[in-house]
Amino acid sequence: MSDGQTERALTDEALGVVLPRFDLGRVRSVRRVPHGLIHVTFKVESDRGDFCLQALHSNLSGPSIQADYEVVTTRLAEAHFPAPKLIADRDGILWQDVGDRTWRCITWIDGKTLSDRPTPEQAREAAQLLGRFYEVMLGLDYRFQSTHPLHRIDHHRQAFVDALDTAQGQCDPWFESVQSLETRILDGVERNRLPDDLPMWVVHGDPKFTNILFDESNRAVALVDLDTCGRHTILVDIGDAIRSWGLAGADDDCRGFRLDVVESAFDGYRRGGLVLTDREAALVASSGALISWELASRFARDVVEDRYFGWDASRYESRRHHNLARAEAMVILAEAMESALDEVHEAAVRMLAGGR
Repeated sequence: MSDGQTERALTDEALGVVLPRFDLGRVRSVRRVPHGLIHVTFKVESDRGDFCLQALHSNLSGPSIQADYEVVTTRLAEAHFPAPKLIADRDGILWQDVGDRTWRCITWIDGKTLSDRPTPEQAREAAQLLGRFYEVMLGLDYRFQSTHPLHRIDHHRQAFVDALDTAQGQCDPWFESVQSLETRILDGVERNRLPDDLPMWVVHGDPKFTNILFDESNRAVALVDLDTCGRHTILVDIGDAIRSWGLAGADDDCRGFRLDVVESAFDGYRRGGLVLTDREAALVASSGALISWELASRFARDVVEDRYFGWDASRYESRRHHNLARAEAMVILAEAMESALDEVHEAAVRMLAGGR
């Protein structure tokens, strides 16, 4: 089935099968929301308000992930933290399988995503919201059920190596383009590896800038895409934010690394109440490079396997073409971040250290 046929099939499921299961009042419109690499999202406008109907990617749709999502969003709602809330269907069910997809309905949060690279002021706003998120989640007494491999560095490293081994055996035509990146990626992961005994936090798991919503005055107003929350060192979240926000250019066209944005983000974390141990703060700089290398390995793997990340058909011939551009951009970014390790280290220790 082509991507266009898949899109039409999901729209038919949303309108004809899933939506009628919810008591949302009189529905005025349903439209596909175009942004997002993973889930397929529809905005539902009704006389009872606006809602978000999502067809979840198979890698983020299992019962354990949905159970974790329910616990996290309930905790945030109790703390009056701005984030989506699950909507039960007419039978009290919070998520359901239709066809080959798991679907859910959540509250719609008004706000905009900033598609351009953030300014230092926007980065400060976003980090302050994330700092509050970490503080709210500190007291959560819950054992996360999901074992999805987000930021399991060794898992992604090995999956990348295995994909290359398989492609070589099958004479995959994309093998050579990815193999040229292999040594740089694997060596970069090893240079920036984090210790295994760091404190465990409840982390967002994917704090890229488009997962934070802003109002018209560019104030951060909500945190979304909470499927990847779990317990991990907070450095994977901070590192991912450094990678996402500090990138000059786009994730498929890196133009360098913006230290001023990262320093402003550290200030925002501090304003949001985040304090790290001295040891954690000393490792912040390496964490940004590490997550960039990890993402390079994931994009490079998908060049070969051609099955995971969404892609922009208006600019690329295929998912593989887009993912190759992303992998190459992440390699450039990771190397630029390593060149700025001393400056990032100084800023992180100065602004974030001081916890027990």
